[in-house]
Amino acid sequence: MCIPWISIRYFVCPKSSLIIWIRFQWNDCLKKKKNELEVLSIANQKKIMQYVKENFTFRNLGVYICLSTGMRIGEICGLKWSDINLSAETISVNRTIERIYIIDEGKRHTELIISTPKTQNSNQLHLKLYLFYLFLNIFLHL
Repeated sequence: MCIPWISIRYFVCPKSSLIIWIRFQWNDCLKKKKNELEVLSIANQKKIMQYVKENFTFRNLGVYICLSTGMRIGEICGLKWSDINLSAETISVNRTIERIYIIDEGKRHTELIISTPKTQNSNQLHLKLYLFYLFLNIFLHL
C-alpha cells in the first residue's frame, strides 16, 4: 500500500530575511502519462490550507502563500518582509530565486541566482483576508 505525501523544506537567511530555498517533494503513488500536468484538487488544497492554519510554522507559511496567491516557488523564495504592504493589502513580487548547478573543472557546486520574475504583469498581488490577518499577526509579534 502506498500513502501519498508531501514534503516541504526551506531556509530563511536571518540577515537578509530572504527565504533562501524551498524544496517540494510530492508522491501521490499514481502512474501518470508523460507530460501530464498534475493538479492539486480543490478538496486537497483546502485540507492543506486548513492544516497550515491549525499548525502554523514559518515552514508552512510558504506553502500557504503558494496556495493562496498562485506565486511560483522561486518568487516566494525571493520575498522579503518589505515586499508585504499591509496598508495596501498587497504583496510585491520583485525578484525570483533559483538554484543552478555548476560543474567547473570537474568540481560541482550550486549558486543562487536572483533575477526578475517571469511575469512582470503580476508584480502586485492582493492579499486574501486570512493571509492578510496572518501577516498582520506575524508583524505584531516580530
